Amino acid sequence: MFDCLEFFYIGGFTSIAFKYINTKKYKRKVSYALSFTLLSSPFFIYVTSIYQYKYFPILFLMSYTPTLLFVFAQHFNVSPTIQKTIEAAGNMTYSSYLIHFPLQLVIAIYFLSNEQKIPYYSTVFFSGFIFLTLVISYYIYRFFELPAQNYIRKKSV
Repeated sequence: MFDCLEFFYIGGFTSIAFKYINTKKYKRKVSYALSFTLLSSPFFIYVTSIYQYKYFPILFLMSYTPTLLFVFAQHFNVSPTIQKTIEAAGNMTYSSYLIHFPLQLVIAIYFLSNEQKIPYYSTVFFSGFIFLTLVISYYIYRFFELPAQNYIRKKSV
């Protein structure tokens, strides 16, 4: 639970820092520096092997996560195709959140009824699960969530 609180506060502090720095004239330099840090850190970590130290994972996540949040909170100009892809991914987040657990239950029941172990550590199994979740999420969003949103918006106007 302590880890959850840490990340909650790190997210909050990152938001405060983002709002503060966005009012400054040096915000672009900060953004470039953090982008460089984001891209170069994995290489540096690999070359120096610091990932082997006991406290590395938590210290890394407590510094890399806010950097990641800060960089990806920036405004990016992208092509309309990429923008539509990003919007589709964003639209599917709630439906994927809703469907992933029932899908896990169906998979667990299937393997249990066939007296087989669930291949938790299989890359193919995991990739298939993610793919299936995203496909189902797309259809849930398209044929249920979006029509419901449109209906509610029409009623509230």
